[in-house]
Amino acid sequence: PKAAYLLAHEIRTRGFAVSVLTLNTTAQDVDASQKMGIQVRVTPWRWGHRWGLPQISIGFNTLAQFLLRPDWMILAIGTDSLAGFLLTSPLANRVVVWECTEATRDNPFVSSRARDRLGRALAVLAPSYVIEGNLRRNYGYTGTVLRLPFWVEPPPQYLDEEAGESEFIYLGRKDPQKGLFDLLGALARLNGTGASARLLICGTGEDQPYRDYATKLGIGQDVRFQYFPDQRDVSKALCAARWLVLPSHHEGYPLTLLEAFGQGRPVIATQVGSVPEMCEGSSAALLIPPRDESALAAAMALALDMPEADYRARQATARALFDRLSGPEVVRQRVGDVLGQLVALRQGRGN
Repeated sequence: PKAAYLLAHEIRTRGFAVSVLTLNTTAQDVDASQKMGIQVRVTPWRWGHRWGLPQISIGFNTLAQFLLRPDWMILAIGTDSLAGFLLTSPLANRVVVWECTEATRDNPFVSSRARDRLGRALAVLAPSYVIEGNLRRNYGYTGTVLRLPFWVEPPPQYLDEEAGESEFIYLGRKDPQKGLFDLLGALARLNGTGASARLLICGTGEDQPYRDYATKLGIGQDVRFQYFPDQRDVSKALCAARWLVLPSHHEGYPLTLLEAFGQGRPVIATQVGSVPEMCEGSSAALLIPPRDESALAAAMALALDMPEADYRARQATARALFDRLSGPEVVRQRVGDVLGQLVALRQGRGN
């Protein structure tokens, strides 16, 4: 939900009226939004996820709101069951879908109902050229695609001297598709050569399968697991490590990379989804093939043995890359351009 709130806040600063209808939220996001004059409606429907009932509840609420406001547009975050419901409705030509995933045919986070009806939308927002290509190739979408990458809030600044608790950090879901077994295998290879690298795995999900695998590999003492509910703690954890490692098998437009770059942390990541496009061939990233434990171990060894001057240069490059991808001025320009294009589209269709 954070991407939705950041978008709502940016649109509101431009003088537009904004309402947020949501299922998942935090008290902090609600409070910050309401202080900006944004109306937030949180659905009380908390059951029936298997059938998409909470999303349908939001959908009916949305239709009721927007039937009374013929000049408004509906921004759906993600090609999910809510988007599918809205795209089946009479208001489909007022719906704009902001794609959140890699847009693959077998994506578990994508609703087939929404995917097959994307052509009814006013437009689709895509974070990258890679995702636009997937939308057209995998979903057969032939309509308007506007470029709007995700972004994160400018991070708090912490001193580089805080680094030292671990050499590597992983941030994200604890999921086999994120390459965590590959990462543990690579760490075992690295430390098997006499190194003593430490790894912090942070995020939601079950620790035990990975804790057991680390123990089996003989690196249990080198791996820690943590979950941080507060973004400030995530930033501090990034600063306490030297490299972010993202060994995913699939990715869309990972915000974890932006968080790392914002803290001046270079990354080791797999060449999947929008990752190569985001990194722009920068020295802030060591990119490797997915599912290649040997290549991952080699990249981690290179990072571990890197001269300090080289590492500092990569830190500076990472911060500069963050400014190009997610800096406040860049975001304002992009959102302004997209809003102008959407208004023109609606006027052109006579909506």
